[in-house]
Amino acid sequence: MWRGFTDLFSGFYGYQTPTGLSYVATGEGPRFITCATVEPGLLDVLGARPVAGRLFVSDDGRASAPPVALIAEELAREEFGSAQLALGKTVAIGNLSPTIVGVLPAAFRFPSGSERIWTPLDVAALAPNRSVSTVAIAAPGRSVEAVVGAVRDRGPAVIGHASPPWNTIKRETRARP
Repeated sequence: MWRGFTDLFSGFYGYQTPTGLSYVATGEGPRFITCATVEPGLLDVLGARPVAGRLFVSDDGRASAPPVALIAEELAREEFGSAQLALGKTVAIGNLSPTIVGVLPAAFRFPSGSERIWTPLDVAALAPNRSVSTVAIAAPGRSVEAVVGAVRDRGPAVIGHASPPWNTIKRETRARP
């Protein structure tokens, strides 16, 4: 709902992390690996550059798209021998078997630092009661303080009857690479 406020934001991206580890079947057999779902475009904004393959494209985020995944470089080496050899392979995450389209460098850590598999998130297809964490990029010329103030001021009108914690703002700023 905040995406339309282009006077405040030049970009708005969602992501989710599961409450626990995902059961993933890989070449070594089933094991627990932390996964995250991220909206296409977010990893690019964060400065991620794959060592092999590509990042998610907008079509990857559609519920009707074939399932795809990005994996961490160390997981690609462990499971497939190299980043290049991982491309086009699949991993079983629960009842999904996404095709690996990209491998992220070992130094990349998002959102908590423990994730080793990322799948695309279709925010529009989420049930209304599902929570999504967001990364918002302030519009050019807007300070973080000004955006936070405007969100607090506009929050009640924008959110309407949404349940708390609509007004909880975790303020974190990161320099772009």
